[in-house]
This record gives sequence, C-alpha cells and structure tokens, in this order.
Amino acid sequence: MLMNKLNVTEQEVLTFLKKIESGEIKLTPTKDPQSLPYDDIVYVNSSNDWELCVSNWAHAWGGLCEIEFEKGLVVDSEYWDVSWPEVSRYFPSDEVAWKSYGLPGMYISRCIKCEAMMEYPGNGSLCSACK
Repeated sequence: MLMNKLNVTEQEVLTFLKKIESGEIKLTPTKDPQSLPYDDIVYVNSSNDWELCVSNWAHAWGGLCEIEFEKGLVVDSEYWDVSWPEVSRYFPSDEVAWKSYGLPGMYISRCIKCEAMMEYPGNGSLCSACK
C-alpha cells in the first residue's frame, strides 16, 4: 500500500461507493463473479478508472478488499480498518451487490440476461431459456 502519494479521502471513497449504488459509476468485472469458486476475489474495473477487489462469499458480498486509484496506488482493508472506519463498514444492499457487482446472493445463481434464479452452482450465467 502506497499512501504517501495518495490524495484521496474517506469521504471521496464513500461518494464513489454511493455513485456505484446509484448507477452513476458503472462496474465491469474482469470475470463473471458467478463463475468463480467459493471464497474468491472479484476484480472489478469502474467507469472512473478505479479498480476494486471484492470478496465473493459463495456469490454474496463478502467485503471490499482493496481499491487501486491509479497504477500502484492501492488502499486495502488493513488501512481502512484503522483510518477509514466508514469504508470499513461499507456493505451494499443485496440489490446493489447483484445489479452493480454481479453477486446474486449467498448460494444463489441468477441468469445475467433475465435474472431468473438458477440451481447453485449454476452451469454458466445464462438459464436454459436464455441460452
């Protein structure tokens, strides 16, 4: 973690997270979160060029692990647990976890096209009707 060059405040990070919730900032995971194994990390690029790592607990939000603000400038949970308590407590609603981060919920799989519930673990991210 290289904090000496970082000019980002906790309030700016909270504003960023709220913009994700409102849809103003869009996220693109590097891999479909539903295709990852249990307890894996979801890497996500944002439309404002920040990158996030999110803990995926069996397809549910497990917590924010780190944010890379620009190449090499990373803040992780070890930092915000001490210095950014509000970021440390951030936990989106189930709806935001699904719509923004692609995490459908604990032991749930959803079709990414029609949002139908599928057997967990799903065989891909499309239901049989949408394939």
